[in-house]
Amino acid sequence: MSLLLMCMVTSSCRDSENEKEALELERTVQKIDSLEMEMDKINQRIDQISDEVEETVEEIN
Repeated sequence: MSLLLMCMVTSSCRDSENEKEALELERTVQKIDSLEMEMDKINQRIDQISDEVEETVEEIN
Protein backbone atom coordinates (compact mmCIF):
# COMPACT_ATOMS: atom_id res chain seq x y z
CA MET A 1 0.00 0.00 0.00
CA SER A 2 2.72 2.50 0.94
CA LEU A 3 4.59 1.61 -2.27
CA LEU A 4 1.48 2.43 -4.28
CA LEU A 5 1.09 5.71 -2.40
CA MET A 6 4.75 6.58 -3.03
CA CYS A 7 4.30 5.86 -6.73
CA MET A 8 1.20 8.04 -6.85
CA VAL A 9 2.98 10.93 -5.10
CA THR A 10 6.02 10.57 -7.36
CA SER A 11 3.80 10.49 -10.43
CA SER A 12 1.91 13.54 -9.18
CA CYS A 13 5.16 15.42 -8.65
CA ARG A 14 6.32 14.50 -12.14
CA ASP A 15 3.01 15.68 -13.60
CA SER A 16 3.32 18.92 -11.66
CA GLU A 17 6.91 19.37 -12.86
CA ASN A 18 5.88 18.62 -16.44
CA GLU A 19 3.09 21.17 -16.11
CA LYS A 20 5.55 23.78 -14.83
CA GLU A 21 7.93 23.01 -17.68
CA ALA A 22 5.11 23.23 -20.21
CA LEU A 23 4.01 26.61 -18.83
CA GLU A 24 7.58 27.88 -18.84
CA LEU A 25 8.00 26.69 -22.41
CA GLU A 26 4.77 28.42 -23.44
CA ARG A 27 5.94 31.69 -21.84
CA THR A 28 9.27 31.37 -23.63
CA VAL A 29 7.51 30.82 -26.96
CA GLN A 30 5.32 33.87 -26.32
CA LYS A 31 8.40 35.98 -25.51
CA ILE A 32 10.09 34.81 -28.71
CA ASP A 33 6.98 35.66 -30.73
CA SER A 34 6.87 39.09 -29.12
CA LEU A 35 10.55 39.69 -29.85
CA GLU A 36 10.06 38.59 -33.47
CA MET A 37 7.23 41.10 -33.85
CA GLU A 38 9.45 43.81 -32.38
CA MET A 39 12.23 42.86 -34.77
CA ASP A 40 9.80 43.11 -37.70
CA LYS A 41 8.82 46.61 -36.58
CA ILE A 42 12.47 47.59 -36.23
CA ASN A 43 13.30 46.21 -39.66
CA GLN A 44 10.36 48.10 -41.19
CA ARG A 45 11.57 51.31 -39.56
CA ILE A 46 15.11 50.68 -40.82
CA ASP A 47 13.71 50.22 -44.33
CA GLN A 48 11.77 53.48 -44.01
CA ILE A 49 14.84 55.36 -42.83
CA SER A 50 16.90 53.85 -45.63
CA ASP A 51 14.32 55.00 -48.18
CA GLU A 52 14.26 58.49 -46.64
CA VAL A 53 18.06 58.70 -46.75
CA GLU A 54 18.08 57.57 -50.38
CA GLU A 55 15.48 60.23 -51.29
CA THR A 56 17.44 62.91 -49.45
CA VAL A 57 20.67 61.94 -51.20
CA GLU A 58 18.90 62.09 -54.58
CA GLU A 59 17.54 65.54 -53.74
CA ILE A 60 20.98 66.77 -52.74
CA ASN A 61 22.53 65.50 -55.97
